[in-house]
Amino acid sequence: MDQNHLRVSQLATYNSCPRKIYFEQTLPKPTQPGKETLILKELSHLLPSTIKKTDEISENDITRAFHEVCKELAHIYPGTFAQIPKEELVGLVKQLDTKAIADGLSTHIKEDRRGFLASITPHASEPLLYSEKHRLAGVPNKIVKIEDEFVPSVLKTGRPPENGVWKTERLLLTGYALLVEEHYNTIVKTGIAEYLRHGTIRKIRIRARERREVLQTLHKIKKIHQNQIIPEKPPHAPCERCEHKEQCEITPETLSSKFF
Repeated sequence: MDQNHLRVSQLATYNSCPRKIYFEQTLPKPTQPGKETLILKELSHLLPSTIKKTDEISENDITRAFHEVCKELAHIYPGTFAQIPKEELVGLVKQLDTKAIADGLSTHIKEDRRGFLASITPHASEPLLYSEKHRLAGVPNKIVKIEDEFVPSVLKTGRPPENGVWKTERLLLTGYALLVEEHYNTIVKTGIAEYLRHGTIRKIRIRARERREVLQTLHKIKKIHQNQIIPEKPPHAPCERCEHKEQCEITPETLSSKFF
């Protein structure tokens, strides 16, 4: 991506810990998705054709879909899967609960088959979008078209909340909404999060308060980059699993960070 554009993914990074925005400048490129995420991503793109073939989705249907996905992984992601032993790939797929995926998807199909298909069928798959207005760039998993509306969709591997989506997904979908609006000259009212590991698809409304927060966050990220100021860590920063933990612990606090 263009170095002059911020990435939508940085909205999630800032929400996790603003200090990571400062340290990630030392990384050569964003971290690549894990193998499980890539497997689920390909399942996500295969699902519309799988569901169109049957009135009900079964565990066997998901197993067959994973089999089809696995045949193509080395060609789609050669750097990740070309040299992986077959036994390891089989083990990765076995860790995914095909019954949970099938049961969750079946619930959506029974509720509204036509609407569900529309919500998962890509109008565009992983499009690289830019906004010159906001100096922002990003790649949503999909853009789907529901009636006349273009809707950004993200894929998440974690567990969904009891209702709606997590705040991180709200911010990401709002960021992608800004890109879709500029690209298609439209207004985006809806976003979709696929929690595919659990067979759950959630729609949300793109609200004014998230739009406001996204624009404010982009401004704060730009200030961190421009002024090279280290923000303070939030009280519940995920330090234990952070790749910057060692460097962060020896970094002195700065008075200027109070502005963040």
